Amino acid sequence: MTKRTVDALAPTDKRFVVWDKETKGFGVRVNRDGTKTFIVKYFVNGRQRWLSVGKFGILTVDEARKEARYALGAAARGEDVAQKKKNAKTEAKARSLSLKEFCVLYLSDAEAGKVTYRGRPKKASTLEVDRGRIKRHIVPLIGAKRLCDISPDDIEAFRHSVRSGKTVTTVKTGPRGVARVRGGETASNRAIGLLGSIFSYAVKLKLREDNPVRGVERYQDRKRQRALLPNEYRALGQALDDLTEDGANPWAVLAFRTLALSGCRRGEILGLKKSEVDQHHHCLRFGDTKSGQQVRAVGTAALDILSQ
Repeated sequence: MTKRTVDALAPTDKRFVVWDKETKGFGVRVNRDGTKTFIVKYFVNGRQRWLSVGKFGILTVDEARKEARYALGAAARGEDVAQKKKNAKTEAKARSLSLKEFCVLYLSDAEAGKVTYRGRPKKASTLEVDRGRIKRHIVPLIGAKRLCDISPDDIEAFRHSVRSGKTVTTVKTGPRGVARVRGGETASNRAIGLLGSIFSYAVKLKLREDNPVRGVERYQDRKRQRALLPNEYRALGQALDDLTEDGANPWAVLAFRTLALSGCRRGEILGLKKSEVDQHHHCLRFGDTKSGQQVRAVGTAALDILSQ
């Protein structure tokens, strides 16, 4: 292969490759638009690999042949030049990508079902909460930092900033709606949990080698232990009776009664299906909750309400 032979190659309706007789595996690919690219085909660890060396005109035939021989020699030693080149591009991308930019990719892939939680794609409701935490906590505090530069110290500082209320604000979400962004230990823990998921995905995509959230201490969750006392249940029941007499939405009143008697989450009761109510075994068989399928035992009073 010489400059003259490459110059003489004319494009066709399909791209094609002309191989060099001097160096096995080295050739030039002629595209339909007439551009010509030097390539090298080689095998490493039993796998066939292709490497684009460079365009004709930018590289001479001799320069491209020299690059091809280097790749072929590396393959003989078990090294994959094409993979190294790909890794270098990935590293360069990671060095320039901000956390804010990666969050856009993360949410897009999560919507496509590529990001999973306990082996399942994230629900639309979970993603809506994630968007809020990213927009109101993560982006304002550390979104401008490069993805590859964020350290455990940055995560620690983020944790304290959310706890101390640096992102507290009130945001209009519509003509009448507002969202109150709160700080505190619980908000901090939830934001840190999301960051852990975001960086785990970055590690999966090989945009980082480590997850800087791992090992960062979180605040102790304050689990709710409070339960209504008998007299408080009576007061609640009386209040719901009064609402019914005043013409309140009967389905809303029934939903409140069921919540009080079952201990279920609001969304579980509002989205409850008739097929999920098991009268015979005195339980609710949820097909899909925040943590997957669940069976929840309930008393006769709750079942009586659900049978209405």
